Amino acid sequence: MCNDLLARVEPPLRSVLEQTTQFSVQKVTPQSDGSSSKVKVKVRVNVHGIFSVSSASLVEVHKSEENEEPMETDQNAKEEETSQAGSKDKKMDQPPQAKKAKVKTSTVDLPIENQLLWQIDREMLNLYIENEGKMIMQDKLEKERNDAKNAVEEYVYEMRDKLSGEYEKFVSEDDRNSFTLKLEDTENWLYEDGEDQPKQVYVDKLAELKEDQYDHLDAADMTKVEKSTNEAMEWMNNKLNLQNKQSLTMDPVVKSKEIEAKIKELTSICSPIISKPKPKVEPPKEEQKNAEQNGPVDGQGDNPGPQAAEQGTDTAVPSESDKKLPEMDID
Repeated sequence: MCNDLLARVEPPLRSVLEQTTQFSVQKVTPQSDGSSSKVKVKVRVNVHGIFSVSSASLVEVHKSEENEEPMETDQNAKEEETSQAGSKDKKMDQPPQAKKAKVKTSTVDLPIENQLLWQIDREMLNLYIENEGKMIMQDKLEKERNDAKNAVEEYVYEMRDKLSGEYEKFVSEDDRNSFTLKLEDTENWLYEDGEDQPKQVYVDKLAELKEDQYDHLDAADMTKVEKSTNEAMEWMNNKLNLQNKQSLTMDPVVKSKEIEAKIKELTSICSPIISKPKPKVEPPKEEQKNAEQNGPVDGQGDNPGPQAAEQGTDTAVPSESDKKLPEMDID
């Protein structure tokens, strides 16, 4: 993610992020003979792409000369005396054996100094963190969009194979041709206008292809239906295989009464489940409150409450006796 951030920020800001710390290995000295020294440095890069130097060591080389000529003893002297003259002359002609140098190495840990070249202020750091959060959210939304698109494509391929396979016996020719045409239109749309669409467009497209007639059914009930149909299919295939092996002159393996009983058993299990109606969708609570507030007017309805009766007495319509009173002029 840090590398992605560095690649997407502006070049001046990127240079600031890349070169904030300098690591210096101290006390590096040449070898005793004046040759260059060998320094081993171990570096680390964490999951965020941050580089650091964890350790450094100086390799020191020590050389010592060794004489490989054997020590002269009395036994060696006797052997030389009894050797042949020709071999003595041969040994005298050979140059003396050279001394081999023995090399030993050792390592010395070296100190490492960290120098901060540039320090990012808090405001700039918060800006980088905010930009990183935005990019993380964009990556998440892009992944969800691609997943929704892939779901539509996978459904098209899956249903096309099933229509010509396991679903072929259970779908009429007209329905199969109609649905196949719809799948082809969806596939063409995916590679043309639907190549780059928002996530919700793919979700709606998948909902158009899927049939929501049985979405309200419980998963356990659907498993029960699937199990019953599989058992019935297995029973039928076994009977057909046995019947095909028998001669036509023999009694059938299964009779119509058994087939009718099996159909009745399967129907009694599956019909109550697949015919279960969808639950009614209740209106939102806000609509219910509005309906209660806009209820019958005071004085209307079959059984007005006591509160409505009390309010009615305050605003009662004048009776006929009050209307018949003569008008009086007061001086």
